[in-house]
Amino acid sequence: MKERNRRLSLLPACTIALAMAAHGAGAQSFDGLTIVAFEDRDGALYIAPGDHIVIFVAERGSYAAVASSFRGNPRGCISAAVPGSYTGTSIAFGVAAEPKARRQGLDTLCPPFTVKLDGPDGVRIDAGDRYSRRHEVVARVPLQTIDFSGAHFARHEVKGVRLGPVSQDVGPLPATPSSRDRSKFFQRQIGTTGRYKAAMHGRAAAAEITGWPWDVLYDIQYLHQFDEKGTFAGFREAVLRQYGEPTSEHREFGYMVWLYDLSGTLIRPDSASSCRRTAEFWLKKDARQAITGIDWNANSDDFGPWGCSLIMEMRPNTGDGGVTGYFVRMASGYAMAINHFLQRVEEPPAVMQKMQVIHTFKPKLD
Repeated sequence: MKERNRRLSLLPACTIALAMAAHGAGAQSFDGLTIVAFEDRDGALYIAPGDHIVIFVAERGSYAAVASSFRGNPRGCISAAVPGSYTGTSIAFGVAAEPKARRQGLDTLCPPFTVKLDGPDGVRIDAGDRYSRRHEVVARVPLQTIDFSGAHFARHEVKGVRLGPVSQDVGPLPATPSSRDRSKFFQRQIGTTGRYKAAMHGRAAAAEITGWPWDVLYDIQYLHQFDEKGTFAGFREAVLRQYGEPTSEHREFGYMVWLYDLSGTLIRPDSASSCRRTAEFWLKKDARQAITGIDWNANSDDFGPWGCSLIMEMRPNTGDGGVTGYFVRMASGYAMAINHFLQRVEEPPAVMQKMQVIHTFKPKLD
């Protein structure tokens, strides 16, 4: 009965999907997410400064940003697609207006530019007759179904909690946006760990935002303290028995990371998949390029492990030569991305409306 009660908040195994834009999906279209390398001095001059262009296209809306992958840098510009411009293989963004008019507060609308597919791993970016250049596609993340009943989601259950649809243990959706994406706060009391009460915390994508039938838990973290100290070898054996071989293990620290692509396959560190390519934005590495951590943020910028159905890190807590507990955090990068970009698509129209209000205002001098 106790086992049944702790699982009540999780709905039966199910899948989530998002409607694609009108021109259909596939590897050779802009449906979903496309991240383009954009370290180009002329591109910064004629479009906007940044080291990448991030493009998101879905039936619900579109969004593009010239942005820097360096944490904390502002976006160079943002834009929705020009109505009627999307053909599947090309799409136009931006507005024809003076720079001062396009700049509204902290946001700047992009000047006109067009992005066209150019081979399997590239796009051509045109900005009128002043700029035309081919750029490499860093990653593509298609819109597709994610099956939360998959074996990897079941295996990476933590204290009876797994990522996916959830009906309880979540708070209300904040009424107003903050510095990070809006989401519902998840909390589950686990019991006690060592001398302290234990709770699991996380975030859920709200059905009000995604349009899915349920809130979807996409991020959880948990800190556990053992009643007794154990050995490093014993801890490692227990982790591998529960979760299997990781994508990467730093034996010196006992740190492990698991990365799964959108099909639920565990990837290797040298994988060319969109999971590894997008996860690179968050992975921390030492001088030998060994993964030492994940640079989690508040999901307030356009870079993250969007091509991963599941990422998880496990770090032992140590003291006096033994393991005293552990910290675990995991997320669905894809579900996180959908929650993020469905909020991003609302931003360019809001900035455009501000610009239009200013342009239509006719002051009177008394």
